[in-house]
Amino acid sequence: VHDQIAKQVEEMQKAIASYKRMDQKREEIISQLVERFHQGEKIDLIPLNDWTKEMNQFASQYHLPIRKYVTMEMFESYAKKL
Repeated sequence: VHDQIAKQVEEMQKAIASYKRMDQKREEIISQLVERFHQGEKIDLIPLNDWTKEMNQFASQYHLPIRKYVTMEMFESYAKKL
């Protein structure tokens, strides 16, 4: 029983670490988009939301937080504050 619990805990710790890496990549995508927005470039949110979808699918397997899909209105509001 203890070995099974230890295995489940280890699996969850690995999932959390993977999720954190995925979340960091999502934040990097957002930062790049904000930078391009401030340079006056056209912004395409599809890559961000595709990554969010992949991340959410992973998160749902391990009962981790789901991230919101980003609309242009949400993005512009955020980017203008920076």
